[in-house]
Amino acid sequence: MGAIEWQPGFEYPGAEAASKTITNCFYSANIWGDTKGRSLDDQVTEPVTIAGMPGYRTTGIVNFSHSPMELTSATELVVVVLETDQGPSVFVTETAVGVEAHEEAADAAYESLTGIS
Repeated sequence: MGAIEWQPGFEYPGAEAASKTITNCFYSANIWGDTKGRSLDDQVTEPVTIAGMPGYRTTGIVNFSHSPMELTSATELVVVVLETDQGPSVFVTETAVGVEAHEEAADAAYESLTGIS
């Protein structure tokens, strides 16, 4: 978990809108290398409580119609925004779908959340 620093001049929109916005920023970012035909599918935003702190989790699958990756043609985004005593904090994973070691590591990281550090 890391503190969220919202852009100067813009008001923090709350955990639900922040989790959606951060997910869409990752999807739209120029980080996907030589992939083509990218789509964000199965996007879901739901309330969560972690270590007694309320927030929202947005998940979505980024599918690629063409990808140079050998083990997958999709990646899962998970963005959790929590309202902590120190202010809003965020946890983000981007995990290769179908790559068991990656999925297990992402699940373990999510299960270890205790709030901002």
